Amino acid sequence: MIIYSPVRRSVPLQHLSTSAVKGCRKFTFRKNRVIKKGGTTMEKGPASPEIKEKVLAYLDTVEKAKSKDIAKAINEKKSDVDNAVKELSMEDKVEYLYITTTFIALKGKVGAP
Repeated sequence: MIIYSPVRRSVPLQHLSTSAVKGCRKFTFRKNRVIKKGGTTMEKGPASPEIKEKVLAYLDTVEKAKSKDIAKAINEKKSDVDNAVKELSMEDKVEYLYITTTFIALKGKVGAP
């Protein structure tokens, strides 16, 4: 497996020292992306239907919310909520609102400013 080191060079994992791997893990896994040989990334699988239902149920109770607030309210990891919201937006059930920061709302629930 090839990963990126903190200096942005591709090196085989077995050639890195323990301290280099620790430094590399902070850098490489910060956005939950693992770089495979050939430069492709491993993508997350489809979102859990249970999490998608929880997100829709929570958004039904509020006008708009941030992703981290949704994750805290439904007791799920933010990365799982982000994945579910991404799929829900592709299904046209929720929409992203860009009002000084990014909010998420049910499609059509929040009118134009």
